[in-house]
Amino acid sequence: MEVSAPVVICARGLDDSRSIETVTLAWNRDQRWVQRVVDRREIADQRLIVGLAAFGLPVTTSNSRMLVEYLDRFESANRHCLPIIRFSPKMGWQGVDGVDGFLCGRILITQAGIHVSDNSALSADVSLVKFRGADTGDDQLADGYYQSGSLNNWLNAIKPLSAMPRAMVAFYAAFVPAMLPIIRASNFVIDFAGETSGGKTTMLCVAASCWGSPRLNASGAPAAMSTWNSTAVWRERAPAVCNNMPLILDETQNFRNPEEIRKTIYGVVQGRSRGRGTVSGLARSETCQTVLLSSGEQPLTSFTKDAGTRPRVLSFWGSPFGAKNEQSRQQAESLDSTIGDNFGHAGPLFVKFLQNRRHRWGIYRKRFDELRAFYAKKAGDNVIAGRMANSFAAIHTTALLVHLSLGKPWAFRVPIEPVWDELIGTTGEADIALRALRYTAEWAVAHRAEFYGLGMSDSKAPSRGWVGRWDGEQVCSSPKSRAASWIGFIPHCLREVLVAEGFEYESITRSWKQRGWLITDDVKHNTKKAQIAHATTRLIAIRRSEIEKINRIDVVEAVRQESHCDSDEPGPYDCEPDLDLTHDPYDPCPYDCEPDLDLTHDPYDPCPYDRVHCVSH
Repeated sequence: MEVSAPVVICARGLDDSRSIETVTLAWNRDQRWVQRVVDRREIADQRLIVGLAAFGLPVTTSNSRMLVEYLDRFESANRHCLPIIRFSPKMGWQGVDGVDGFLCGRILITQAGIHVSDNSALSADVSLVKFRGADTGDDQLADGYYQSGSLNNWLNAIKPLSAMPRAMVAFYAAFVPAMLPIIRASNFVIDFAGETSGGKTTMLCVAASCWGSPRLNASGAPAAMSTWNSTAVWRERAPAVCNNMPLILDETQNFRNPEEIRKTIYGVVQGRSRGRGTVSGLARSETCQTVLLSSGEQPLTSFTKDAGTRPRVLSFWGSPFGAKNEQSRQQAESLDSTIGDNFGHAGPLFVKFLQNRRHRWGIYRKRFDELRAFYAKKAGDNVIAGRMANSFAAIHTTALLVHLSLGKPWAFRVPIEPVWDELIGTTGEADIALRALRYTAEWAVAHRAEFYGLGMSDSKAPSRGWVGRWDGEQVCSSPKSRAASWIGFIPHCLREVLVAEGFEYESITRSWKQRGWLITDDVKHNTKKAQIAHATTRLIAIRRSEIEKINRIDVVEAVRQESHCDSDEPGPYDCEPDLDLTHDPYDPCPYDCEPDLDLTHDPYDPCPYDRVHCVSH
């Protein structure tokens, strides 16, 4: 039995992350040489190798055993001279601390330059890491990251966005994933929600165009963004493949299962896939460092009541381009058209900028830590806003470096400052304990007749029994007596109310107690003993003062009051360098290479700030 065409092994390979060996097979088909990288086990098993017939390998069930034996002898005889190619199933930084470069699709960015791989073992530099997906879908994702048009055309189209604060937050956030391992920050989510035709999708296209093709069309051409209309497995595995680059998903309204959206958000912010078992043990969990950018008619925060993930979602309501009018519509259409032909330049340029300044990574990390502490302090008593400090600091630090790497194409402004009040205003929705208290108060008002109170008797008890105790609307004569007033729920009744709305009873009541919203008999319990009719029972006693507070003021004002945040108070980033020439040494300076990071200036570059902080001056 013979093989109908010559077959050779032209390279060996190693997938470092999975410790899997590969081989590059080459065979003649239709008078041309065809190459394919396969796992080595496929050429070691006569049953598995038959599967390669689908790609044109001249193998059948009749000659598969002979071909396996031949390839084994071929590899043994030529092992010493076969080149070894390194593969990676993940994009992003390669090797320890990124020493082997950064994979952006088929493009490898190193300090030596930018290398485009065609996966040919015969023509490529085998010393460079190449992308090889674990499956065809992974390769399809990688194929969406490439360059087209020119950087200048792209910058000219993006420049008008510099006056649009919301848009700039998303723009700079698209570069943050490449910074995450450098500054050691956590994953987070940027969400645009609002009515249709508001420019949300165009904004996501802008973010995608930083790294690759922003085009999502019926032709199925690979793109650097996708939609929520995908399977749970795809949304779990895609972030690991697109490591250190943004995961961009459009149109949550096309997705019908809120629970799956919640799981996706949780998976992204945790940065790890679900743990799975195998026949012999545990499967490897994939990790990722990314930022999810999403859009839809409904905020992502409405899909989850998970207190751990919601502070990692920065949510905007409305158009990222400001007012929704004819002018903004035309501007969005023009932008969409230009970036559709010019894309994929900024991300690799930014990575190259970082690689050339590897010796400064420690300074960047220190700067991030300082900014995170600053934003946490600025949040005051607002716990949720304080937990957002990681995201704020990551965007801020990245924005400074992106601005420099692109050649300072517009006047720089700290992206968080103009949207601070808007983002902090959404923390009322992110505060699960506050939302649960608000819902519980509304439920109590709607079911007032089911509470035992003054003047009540057993004869007036509802058919299913009392749900708690509510002692009427008496006016408290002093703050002390007013603070002692409460509304009590029988624990199992409150559990039913909260669980029915998707809240976790145990965590909510513990949080209420920690915040001082409950009146309890002792520190060991969440309950207070009280009498209902002729029986004494334990109740979850909620202070009336807390319920009245949320009924008296709206969510935004409540959050601001709790955090002692004065929206009129000038922040440390409001200085006007052309007027007072004063500057906090830890404040960003957009006029020099990186003075905001190491407090030094190029002596040939003008510094409009107080030169006391300029070491070189």
